[in-house]
Amino acid sequence: MDFEWGTKETERYSAMTMSCYPDASMSEAIQQQIRDQREQLWREHLCAAAERVFARRGSTATVREIAKEAGIAVGTIYNVYGGKNELWREVLRRHHDALTERAREIAANAGDITAVIAGGARLAVEYYTAHEDFLRIQLWGGHAWGLGDDETDLQRQAWQAGVMLIAASLRSAMDRGEIPEGDAEELARLVLATHQVGLAGWINADPRPDPEALIERLTRYLLRLIGIPDAAAAL
Repeated sequence: MDFEWGTKETERYSAMTMSCYPDASMSEAIQQQIRDQREQLWREHLCAAAERVFARRGSTATVREIAKEAGIAVGTIYNVYGGKNELWREVLRRHHDALTERAREIAANAGDITAVIAGGARLAVEYYTAHEDFLRIQLWGGHAWGLGDDETDLQRQAWQAGVMLIAASLRSAMDRGEIPEGDAEELARLVLATHQVGLAGWINADPRPDPEALIERLTRYLLRLIGIPDAAAAL
């Protein structure tokens, strides 16, 4: 893949990519491996730059703004990605995949619904406070996580998958008699909505509260919400 170099490339990525050019004396397999590594470096760099811009501008950001943030020519983006929409989907996909994988681990390994709720609150707070730009993207436009009413299909699908995962744990807890019978999917939407409200308050606060305090507060509230106030009081 040939890259169009602009006048504002960062020294770091110039050095990294220039060190990843294949040499004619290498085998074709090695040359292809180096080309793949070079492309991956650009993908990582562009995704990071795009995430910062999307956090500020949402899906209205332009390719030119992303190129400026990355310190590259606009044409370079089109050599690596198909354009802004593909970058938008890639940024979301990476985070959604990471969150979904960890959420499934919590659901599979938790001994009871209290552990699921506490683990989910910890995952949400720790992940989003460590990835503030992604949190801002998720909050952009004021869409409700629990309803999945965002204009972006990928976000809607990810939130719906989260609802279904939480609802499955809640139904199992109802079957075991851990929590009162009810609409598991509706409760799951309320769980996601509670995460959203708590995190929106955190990122807009000055000074920001301790994430551990937010985790405890969300866990207490959610345990009361699903019908086990004794567990909430024990925290």
